[in-house]
Amino acid sequence: MNIENAVDFIHTIGDQCSACLPVNNSLIPLLILNETMAHHLQDKDLSLKNLYTAIRSSELGARNHLSRLEKNSWLAIEKSKIDTRVKLIKPTKKLLDTYQQLSLSFIPTAQKLCANCPHYKSKS
Repeated sequence: MNIENAVDFIHTIGDQCSACLPVNNSLIPLLILNETMAHHLQDKDLSLKNLYTAIRSSELGARNHLSRLEKNSWLAIEKSKIDTRVKLIKPTKKLLDTYQQLSLSFIPTAQKLCANCPHYKSKS
């Protein structure tokens, strides 16, 4: 992979995320949504406390974004059934569907990037 391809790939990801996700010129909402999806895919609970640690943000820095994301149905914040003092973050159908669409739109870009990698072997 050359540097130009890496720059193009990052631009493409940024553009597509900005078009599909409520990032509002901040990485914090993107980090929140991505961490929520990562935990969901691993079938792990994501508490607010663990989220703040994972995205390296203060509670104050993330709380406004979390409220906006919940209000706009991107994620749900629920009490844990094991310990009701703990709040868990869950993806909504809207977030799951959006990530599915993003994954499909990233495929051509990733294939282009990988095709230029020195260790990539074409299946043709």
